[in-house]
Amino acid sequence: MKLLTIPFAATLIFPALAQEPPKERVVPANPQVSRAQADLHAISAAVQTYRLNCGHYPTPAQGLQALVEKPTTAPIPKRWTTLMTKVPLDPWGKPYVLVTRKRAKDNEEEHFIFSNGPDPATAKDDIELVLKPSFQGSDSAESEGRPEK
Repeated sequence: MKLLTIPFAATLIFPALAQEPPKERVVPANPQVSRAQADLHAISAAVQTYRLNCGHYPTPAQGLQALVEKPTTAPIPKRWTTLMTKVPLDPWGKPYVLVTRKRAKDNEEEHFIFSNGPDPATAKDDIELVLKPSFQGSDSAESEGRPEK
C-alpha cells in the first residue's frame, strides 16, 4: 500500500514543481534617478537634524552649505555642528538646491530639496523631496496658535 502511495503523490507534486512560476515584468529603475532620490533622502536627514539642533531650517541664502560650514549670515545658529563633509552633486553634476516657498492654500512656508534632473531646461524631469518636520519646534509653535513651552 505504501508503495502505491509514494508514486501517486510524486505524480501530483513533481509536475507542479517542474513548472516555472509566472514572471512579472519588472522595468528597471533609472540608476541616476535612484541615486538622486537616495541623495535627497540623505540630505533631508541632515537638514532635519540641522532644524532639530538650530531650531529652524537653513535659509535660502545659507543653502545646503549650512550643513558643511557654520553659516555667517543671519540667523546664525548657536548650536551648530557639521552634518555633512560636503554637499553631493546630483548624478548630472549639478548642485542640489534647498528652496523655501509659501504654500498657496495656507501661506505657510514649505521647504524642499530638488535636483533639476537630466535636463535643467525643463521642469518635467525635476526630482524633489518636500521636507516634513518630524516635530513642531519653537519656531512653529506661535504660527499654529500653541503656547511656547
